Formats: sequence, structure tokens, C-alpha cells
Amino acid sequence: MQAGIHGRELPRCRSRTCAGGPPDPLENLARAFEVAGVRLEGLRAGTDDAAWCAAPGPGRWSAAQCLAHLVLTSEALLPGLRRGLEQARELGLTEDRPRQDLWGWLLAKGSGPGARWKIRTPPAFDPPPVLEVAPLLERFLDLQRDQAQLARAARDLPLTRVKIPSPFQPRIRYNLFSALVLLAVHQERHLAQVERALNGK
Repeated sequence: MQAGIHGRELPRCRSRTCAGGPPDPLENLARAFEVAGVRLEGLRAGTDDAAWCAAPGPGRWSAAQCLAHLVLTSEALLPGLRRGLEQARELGLTEDRPRQDLWGWLLAKGSGPGARWKIRTPPAFDPPPVLEVAPLLERFLDLQRDQAQLARAARDLPLTRVKIPSPFQPRIRYNLFSALVLLAVHQERHLAQVERALNGK
């Protein structure tokens, strides 16, 4: 393991792209998305819909609602991310070490695990009660595969030169690498919330 995105530990990239050079941040992101899917499948094993749909307390999200929120977020962000990657590809430029911009860094700080301040969830991303978990889990796993594929397809593209609007607040724009990092740290935060909800915390 290595210190990765936002100071978190992520699976180490051992691909040929990384061999003999610095770790590949996009491969690390792709693996983080894959690990998120495996982690959620592990949480699902041995639990029933009742456990997933029970809120741990008044005004708090159930585990299924946390999952629904992640699905809503990915579905809102991925179309803009795909368009942005096409724009980056059309520039005909390359970039070795993409970096977060200021907005992306600030939002990652507020969206990841252990954030010192909370970003209020817009009503459009506030999940309704969930009664059936299996279709939601399947959709989440599909999105993780899509996100991992996009991260790998973004390698060498000029990700810092193209910005997309935040689906939460369209007036805020951040670069493509920031968008991928936000997806990863935001998911990590809410997967920890899933675990707490399943434990009634």
C-alpha cells in the first residue's frame, strides 16, 4: 500500500507503466474504484434488505440510502467527465503528472473521510427511502467498472487543461483529474457510512 489520493492509502500500481518510475495516480484511482466494488460486495454478504434499509437513527441515512446517494452522484458526474475526456483527447497534448486544482482540492478535503467540515447535500442528491437493495448494488458495481475504465483511459491526457462543472453546484468548475479524485474520496466517505449504518451507528 502507498500514501495515495488525499493522504489515503490506495492499492499500489504495479503495472509496467509504473515500473521504474513514480506511482501512476490514474491507475491508483482505477484500483480504488475496483476496491470499492469489492468492499461493497463484502458488506452485502450475509446481510438482508432489512438491515440495509433500516436507518440507524432519526434523520440519518440507511446503508441503502448511502449507496443510492453514491449512484446518484456518479450518474450525474460521469456524462460531464466523458465529454471532458473527449475534449482533452482533441487537444492532442499529453500530461505526465495530473494535479488537482484549488476547487478540486478543497472539495476533496470536505468530501473525504474524516473531513473537518461538512458539505451540505443538495436536495437532488438526497436519496429517498430504499426498499430493494439488489438492483442498487448491481448499478453501483457497473458504475465502478465504468469509473475504473475512464481513469485508465485518461492516462497521458491533459486533464488539468479541461474543466467541468460540479453536478452539486454548477457554478463551481474543476479539472478532470479533480473530478476523478472527488469520486474516489466521496465514495470512501460514504462506504464508511454504510458500514456504520449496518452496525446501527
